[in-house]
Amino acid sequence: MKRVIYSGSAFDPEYNNPTNFVDDEYWIPPMIDEAFVDDILNRIQVKCRELYQRRFPELSVEFDDEYWGSKSGSGGSMHVMVYLLNNHKEKASGEFKFHTQDFYWDESDYQQDINTSVHSFCENLV
Repeated sequence: MKRVIYSGSAFDPEYNNPTNFVDDEYWIPPMIDEAFVDDILNRIQVKCRELYQRRFPELSVEFDDEYWGSKSGSGGSMHVMVYLLNNHKEKASGEFKFHTQDFYWDESDYQQDINTSVHSFCENLV
């Protein structure tokens, strides 16, 4: 004797139907704009001065080729070239890249992601 088990619609996968995942528990990051980029550049400059001011007494931090954008209308990415100069001589350079995640647990998680990215970039610059 064969046993036949019928499943309801709760168990049938509907692969052709788009799934909208909306949950109030997640925080969607704002779109990257010029004010956000200026804030990141300021954070990089402060962190580099904090880390390298003793080693390079006449330290200056310069930025070049900054660009940013978002394809989805929220979050996005930014890139900028960072140069550390001491007495107008280049001591180190690197490209800072930051890509937001699709969503965060809350705004503090978002700020922590930014701070971690800036800190790790600045520490590995020299």
